[in-house]
Amino acid sequence: MLAFPCCKIFTFCTICERNFIIMNATPNSTPHSYEVDVYQEGLRDKRPAITFNAFEWEKLAKERLLAESFGYVWGSAGSRETDGNNRAAFKRWGIVPSRLVKSDFPSLKTTLFGDEYNYPMAIAPSFEDFYFQTIGEI
Repeated sequence: MLAFPCCKIFTFCTICERNFIIMNATPNSTPHSYEVDVYQEGLRDKRPAITFNAFEWEKLAKERLLAESFGYVWGSAGSRETDGNNRAAFKRWGIVPSRLVKSDFPSLKTTLFGDEYNYPMAIAPSFEDFYFQTIGEI
């Protein structure tokens, strides 16, 4: 896959000698600006050219590649044994929340500017504030 900030991100299939455009990029675009563009277009019910759902990529590849090309990639250049082993290994891992100390009734109280609150507070800038406050974050 090749990326050029001045044009498009694409990949080239050496078997069928065709380019596959993955995403159109504007000059000097950044991943952040692309993400913002996708978000804003989504508000207008417009979807990106390629899905962000990795589980859909196999179906898209099968539709767009020659059968030989797809078969080589899908088969992991063999019997899919490595692919199966990798997937099985990842399924053995997960995020397990835990506490550092035993606490039957944890307190979430916090103090902010001398006032005590029963819950923690977090304030962070968010792009969506622009839709409600024309100057953005205050």
